[in-house]
Formats: sequence, structure tokens, C-alpha cells
Amino acid sequence: MQVKHTYEVTAEYAWLRQEKRFIRDMLRAGKKVLGICLGAQ
Repeated sequence: MQVKHTYEVTAEYAWLRQEKRFIRDMLRAGKKVLGICLGAQ
């Protein structure tokens, strides 16, 4: 089930924009990325 949200997390947490950019750049460069979810959402 997909739900469209109008709220974007990056609006409240500006540091996520930088984090997402870093991950995107690493993936584009062919670097391996390990993501760990701590379940704090």
C-alpha cells in the first residue's frame, strides 16, 4: 500500500539534505554504502 504524504522530513531536519546528497554522490561514484536504521523514526 502506498500513501502520499505532503510532509517532507527534510523540511524539518535540514541536515538530511546533506546526508542524502552524500549518499547519492557515493552511489554515483560506485562506492559501497552501508546503511543502518536505528528505528528512531
